[in-house]
Amino acid sequence: MKTVTTVLALSALVLALGCTPRVSEPPREVVYKNEVRESQSEYRLPLRRGQTALQAEDRRRLDVMAARLLGANEITVTDVAAPRVREEAVAHLKELGLPVRSSGSLRASENSPPEVIVQALQYAVVPPECGDWSLPGGTSHNAVTMSNLGCSNERALGLMVADPRDLVAPGRGLAPMDGVTAVGSIERYRAGELKPFPIGEQ
Repeated sequence: MKTVTTVLALSALVLALGCTPRVSEPPREVVYKNEVRESQSEYRLPLRRGQTALQAEDRRRLDVMAARLLGANEITVTDVAAPRVREEAVAHLKELGLPVRSSGSLRASENSPPEVIVQALQYAVVPPECGDWSLPGGTSHNAVTMSNLGCSNERALGLMVADPRDLVAPGRGLAPMDGVTAVGSIERYRAGELKPFPIGEQ
């Protein structure tokens, strides 16, 4: 009788262990984030000693620089013993629509050749790659989310952002607003005096 009882107890234990679901370690959840990369570039415009203004050749060189700096977020222009030429270079680059600021002259020895130095800082967004279906949606006993959750939203944000710096340090203040201009547009709308949109105007 004891043998039969022992066998039944062992059978019940084996059956209970067989019906218990196997719980594995929960897989690591992936957090998708846009990566912001920073790159720097520098261009030098050599000048003649005693030169106080931009020459035609200098302007052509600045145009070539500008074509390479179209995607730059910050552009700084300095000089070595050529402050007047630097100011002209800043004005020329601003006319081309570049975000340029002047930061003064650099200290150099008396024998240093005069030149204008253009430094650019550019930020680029590298969005995450989506399509990881190693943990698809559906029933999961590990209480984790699907592996691809949130990737498309993060990728879309990285592709549409105007200034990549906002993903690193958001919180830029709004530009000053002109209340008179804003109210004027509403008054013209109510009076039926809408201005035509300047399509095709140069």
